[in-house]
Amino acid sequence: MFENFFEANRDSANKARQGKQTTGKKVIGVMPEYFPSEVITALGAYPVYFKGTQIPISRADTYLQSFSCTTTRTILEQAMKGDMDYVDGFVFTTMCDNQQNLSEVFRKLFPEKPVINFMIPFANSASIRQQHLKEELDKAIGALEPVTGKKFTQEGFKQAVSVYERRHALVKRLYDLRKRNPKALSAYEFYSIFKAGSVLPVEEFIGMLGPVVSELEKKAVQPVEHRVIISGITPEPLELAKVFDELEMYIVDDDMTNGARQHSKGVLAGVDAVSIDNFVFGGSPCSTLYNPAKDRRVYLADKAAENKAAVVLWQIKFCEPEAFERPDLMAYLKQHGIQVTSFEVELQMNSFEGIKTRLQAFKEIL
Repeated sequence: MFENFFEANRDSANKARQGKQTTGKKVIGVMPEYFPSEVITALGAYPVYFKGTQIPISRADTYLQSFSCTTTRTILEQAMKGDMDYVDGFVFTTMCDNQQNLSEVFRKLFPEKPVINFMIPFANSASIRQQHLKEELDKAIGALEPVTGKKFTQEGFKQAVSVYERRHALVKRLYDLRKRNPKALSAYEFYSIFKAGSVLPVEEFIGMLGPVVSELEKKAVQPVEHRVIISGITPEPLELAKVFDELEMYIVDDDMTNGARQHSKGVLAGVDAVSIDNFVFGGSPCSTLYNPAKDRRVYLADKAAENKAAVVLWQIKFCEPEAFERPDLMAYLKQHGIQVTSFEVELQMNSFEGIKTRLQAFKEIL
């Protein structure tokens, strides 16, 4: 049932090359989240999202400090290795200092490929934030049009929105299923689906996902103990999800940037200032977005209580946005009677015995 997703992840670069050849579309690489796919699809192009991966680093450290997060370093390693040779242009979002720095490195190393920055503002004023986002999206569309060879039209945008509404509905069903019946699929299977979805053409992904969700929904609901929510930027290295499966610690929900945080934003309703602001800053709070109107501590505590689950912070080493919030977040959860633990990973890790031991001890507390 999941083999097509596993296959896409085994050689994601080749799978994306095949997608480009099959669709005949230009490929836009997005680094790494929160730029609306609907816009790229409306321009007749095919978005591929790069989120870092489990790859040895041998070239990237020439251009990035060793204390840069391995999400950033492995993305650059992929590019320098040639695993992004099929990409026609890049869009970077300013989620953190590392990502802003990475865009300049890409601009210098790959001058033949356009690099577009989508600057997300840090502002208390909603009106100023909306105006800024509108200007940024207009600039991004203007820069993408010559790359894709297509003009942005409302009709094209409407068609793209329809596609992503179908995708969003399927993803919602899968998230609801995992909360209701976490034994229906493993954590490794669940996150393999979403990793594959970041490189597959959206229509192909929808076609693969639909039958899987329908089949999983037929499974009888089984009660589970040791329910947990994972929180962080990305569930990488993906192999680490197997540790949760082996320990029978069931991930019933998540608070991940390229997981439930992204899904919570829904579909971009329009390219006007308010719609763009609602998309970027809507949904669940994120450590990479400055939004004082939303308290991530309260959000995560409520999510844990709703799911009757403990919280595990899946932290990428040297990820500053997450590291800054972690002490206060853990203290708040403990004050409200929610069990919480954390661990740090680097994406090129291939041994998880230390983390497994930590999780085993946490499971005994639960």
